[in-house]
Amino acid sequence: MRKLVCFLTLLFVCSAFALDRQPGADYHARREALAKKAGGVVVMLAPLEKMDAVYGFRQEDNFYYLSGITVPGAGLLIAPAVEAKNDTPTRAYTEILFLPPRNLRLEKYTGTKLGGDDPDAPKATGFDRVEDMAKLPEEVQKLLANQRPVVYTETASNGNNPASDDMLGFLKHSNAMVFFQDVKPMLTSLRTVKDAGEIAFIQKAVDASVAAHLAAMKSVKPNVKEYETAALMNYEWQRRGCEGPSYSSITIHSTGLWPSATACHCDKTELWVMQR
Repeated sequence: MRKLVCFLTLLFVCSAFALDRQPGADYHARREALAKKAGGVVVMLAPLEKMDAVYGFRQEDNFYYLSGITVPGAGLLIAPAVEAKNDTPTRAYTEILFLPPRNLRLEKYTGTKLGGDDPDAPKATGFDRVEDMAKLPEEVQKLLANQRPVVYTETASNGNNPASDDMLGFLKHSNAMVFFQDVKPMLTSLRTVKDAGEIAFIQKAVDASVAAHLAAMKSVKPNVKEYETAALMNYEWQRRGCEGPSYSSITIHSTGLWPSATACHCDKTELWVMQR
């Protein structure tokens, strides 16, 4: 019975990831590369889930790139290894995934969710450590002790307020002086070079997009409604294992226009075959 419960728990955990996910070692390598590039403490926070009947929840791209995790409201903390120098003690490479508290009442409808106190969490997520979200402030302040008080995170830009901007308030209003640096340029640099897994997913997106557009062309006949064609395209993408379109067809909003040329994205690798 215990084995069955563990199996079902892991099954529900897997459902929290995208339909396609690269091996955990790939995400781990990205986290290590970013920690070395930043040379300091990096904190990334996933957005909370909002009530969106059209688009649903979609994990923030950079958070997914580093973690492969689609859990809303999760956080990650990484820091490079540090050699002993003056008052700074030796520190090994650090990576921690923080998961939001479980809602047992809601899990009656959503299924079992993974919690930070689950002993199987590191194996299921590919992180060295997994903790409850409430421990994030404590762990950040431990890493900032005896070193430059700099945190690399996603900062607000061009009117865009990332989840980190609001949720790092515990540092902004603490007695300690903490400086924030934008981590996005470093992530952009890392993401410029695609690994073999990403290339495979891009090819998958291309193949699914071509198939969907060909199906749409063949379906165009007198008296065929545009929303029927849009539904056919979504069917072709999703039956090939894609998570969904890069952006919603405009026919969903009843504009009476031809569906936007779009492409599926697999494993959060977006491909735009044609612009709007």
